[in-house]
Amino acid sequence: MEKRQVVEDLMSAGQAKILVDLLTGESPHSQLLTNPERVEEKILLAGAVSHLWFLSEFGDAESPIEKEGRVYASYPAEFEQWLDADCPGLSEGALRALESS
Repeated sequence: MEKRQVVEDLMSAGQAKILVDLLTGESPHSQLLTNPERVEEKILLAGAVSHLWFLSEFGDAESPIEKEGRVYASYPAEFEQWLDADCPGLSEGALRALESS
């Protein structure tokens, strides 16, 4: 299983929220995630979660967006780096569990 392809398929299907929930511990499958060990991997994961959250809230709207006095931005470059690094923090087991649910 290629993690990148599964993530891209979920994104194409408009399922960014499912990934946000998984990566932030809100999914029942979150216990299957791995902990990135290197600081660089943790930073990539944080950027990916931020980008996915933006997409789940605002879709493909132009970034930045101001809402209720706060400014939100998407992070497509950071998300792409996370994908290129083989999605640190995201395990194949968690993706399999997502696919089967």
